[in-house]
Amino acid sequence: MSHRGDPARFDPSRVRNFGVVAHIDAGKTTLCERMLVRTGVEARLGEVEEGTAVLDWLPAERERGISITAAATSLPWREHQLHLIDTPGHVDFTIEVERSLRVLDGAIVVLDVLAGVQAQSEAVWGQLRRHGCAAVAFLNKLDRPGADFLGALRGIEQRLRVRCAPVAYPYIREGKLCAVADILRQRMLAPGYPPSARHWLALPQEIASEVGVLRAELADALAEEDEHVFQCLARDETPSAELLASALRRRTLDGTLLPVACGSALHQIGIEAALDLVVDYLPSPADRPAPCAGLRADPAALVQLEPRADEPLVLFAFKLQRIGRRDVIFVRVVRGQLRRGSELLVARSAAPMLVAKLYNPHADHLEPIESALPGDIVAIEAAGEFDGVASGDTLCDRAQVCALEPLEVPKPVIALAVEPVHAADREALRAGLARLVREDPSLALREDEASGQWLLAGMGELHLEIALERLSDETGLQLGRTPPRVAYSEVPIRPARGAARIERSFGADLLVGAIEIEVLPAPELDSIELRFDPAAAPERGWQPALQAGLFALAQTGPRGGYPLARARVVVRDARRPGDQGSEAGALQALGSAWREVMAQLEVELHEPLMAFEVLTPSEYAGGVMGDLQSRGAQMSEVQSEGRSTRMRGSVPLCGMFGYASAVRSLSQGRASFSMRPQGTRAVPQQEWAARGLTLA
Repeated sequence: MSHRGDPARFDPSRVRNFGVVAHIDAGKTTLCERMLVRTGVEARLGEVEEGTAVLDWLPAERERGISITAAATSLPWREHQLHLIDTPGHVDFTIEVERSLRVLDGAIVVLDVLAGVQAQSEAVWGQLRRHGCAAVAFLNKLDRPGADFLGALRGIEQRLRVRCAPVAYPYIREGKLCAVADILRQRMLAPGYPPSARHWLALPQEIASEVGVLRAELADALAEEDEHVFQCLARDETPSAELLASALRRRTLDGTLLPVACGSALHQIGIEAALDLVVDYLPSPADRPAPCAGLRADPAALVQLEPRADEPLVLFAFKLQRIGRRDVIFVRVVRGQLRRGSELLVARSAAPMLVAKLYNPHADHLEPIESALPGDIVAIEAAGEFDGVASGDTLCDRAQVCALEPLEVPKPVIALAVEPVHAADREALRAGLARLVREDPSLALREDEASGQWLLAGMGELHLEIALERLSDETGLQLGRTPPRVAYSEVPIRPARGAARIERSFGADLLVGAIEIEVLPAPELDSIELRFDPAAAPERGWQPALQAGLFALAQTGPRGGYPLARARVVVRDARRPGDQGSEAGALQALGSAWREVMAQLEVELHEPLMAFEVLTPSEYAGGVMGDLQSRGAQMSEVQSEGRSTRMRGSVPLCGMFGYASAVRSLSQGRASFSMRPQGTRAVPQQEWAARGLTLA
């Protein structure tokens, strides 16, 4: 079922935009691959371990057996159109999850039944809540020895602080997972039937009682908020499956219950239950509150963007990527009808763009289409050489220029220096690095003028390694690089102010500029914010140049040359009445005023702090804990879980380089660990020498 190109058949209630999110190795991509086969989109099973997964299409993904980039596709199920994005589970690629959630309405959280809720599971759960995305869960790997379905449900409730509503139950016979039961309908789906057919079986006697108890508990939970279910129970009647499903859908959309299905993605058990979760409980575009966009014509006004096909076009560009020889922009159609040949504006810059080609994406395969409607996630190719779009831009019709909220981009925590092996490759490397940063906004790039190297910063060692590996593969360049280093920053602790006035002859012209700058501590910020004083701002036409100049100046702090962070810079025009001024004069005054500020500014040196989680067999716990403490870790929790010990805490990033190898050695390869950014901390002055830091 597809409504693309046919507004008359457009029904947003039959569209689902959902992602599949998980901790690494929970089986997320394997579940997606089985969904493709079960819905008839793919004829063969792709395997992550064999490097044949359709959705893990990058060479680096197939070599490592992990998802690196979010892959989009579409699939039909029960006369609904499902737009699926398979997201990475590794924390280094969290930007892929973040920008995908901006265009998704809901998600399946895949959990390993033995490992339970892991660190990245908690992180993506927080992202789902922040974006207002509804969630359902799939408990995977029920085929493993020791799998405890009910125990895993209790673990989810404790870790995610949400009440679980199981809708499927595993049927395990002689230690083998055979099928899953539908709790609401009290029947079991026989596995192995083709996509067009389903064959239902009566519940086996050995699980009928447990399924009945779970159904009764679900009805009681729903009756707490739903009058129809309550009245049904009050009359001592058995509520129908349709009544329970309708009530559970409402509770799912308001985030108070989490429907949970189960199975084994690897062995294709429970795949239909996972697809049913999407259709039955996740929202359509019409179920979500319409997003608000700011109007360019009236900056104080907002407009709600209802998912209507007959309104001016609005798209949200969430991802840029090179696929083959094509540079494509992945967008969600928020409002209006997008056609091949549509003329658009980039709301941020007012740059025009012509849609040359329009595609339905299926991983790295792009199927040409003629049009798309609200709720669709598609890829577009601009006419000619066009690089005026960035991730998070709003693309819209000239009839109503408006902008959605931009992306929130995590701050890089680690950097390395890159240079070409051959001097003749400098310009090619410059262009390649610029393209990397354009595609991945969680990468940051600046040129070190003293050394001639580029400093590329990212979210972790793996992130940078894969980015440069892709660059080398795609361009053929040979790269020289330094070992990764921590992305330190300088944080103001007291305000500082500087002012400068320029008045000098430049040929026949007189350059006049006068600027006053104040740098203020802003602990609520992650990076740096620029403000132009509205009462005395320089001329608006100069502001882009001044803003670019300030951002460049702020990359070098007064103590160690590290970028400024957690700072607010306020710029005021200090020209005298009657001064004409010029942009060039203002820029020269800006440089002089900045030097005066830097001479006064008192800063602390900050370093990235990481939250970590380690799960190790208990016999190795002592050695693992001792090693973590030697790296500066502070433990917040040490918990025994059967034969394993789970440790959580925080640690300076500088102590964790090479930790993956160390923890494998300490545990004979049996421990797992994950880290995620947890803000920054001030580096005590007595630790500077040990870090090799030389500050002015």
